[in-house]
Amino acid sequence: MPKALLPLIMIAAQAMSLVAAAQTAPTATPPATTPITKTSTHIRVAAASDLKFALDEIKAAFLKTHPGTTVEIVLGSSGQFEQQIEKGAPFDV
Repeated sequence: MPKALLPLIMIAAQAMSLVAAAQTAPTATPPATTPITKTSTHIRVAAASDLKFALDEIKAAFLKTHPGTTVEIVLGSSGQFEQQIEKGAPFDV
């Protein structure tokens, strides 16, 4: 893996961790009568196609430490992703 990708890989890994933590963190204490169930977390990542190999490694490492989480990596053009995100595309990272 090229050394130039290392900072980007670290940022992507941290972003996925933050998204997972935000989606699983409780927002309020539920009433005593509400059953607590563990739900899985799904993270959608939009990334440029040339990051595929780096993101495959990041995803594998992330999933080992975050059981119950699924990561969907959508590859494409960053310019197209920018337009889609501006229009409300459902990407987390």
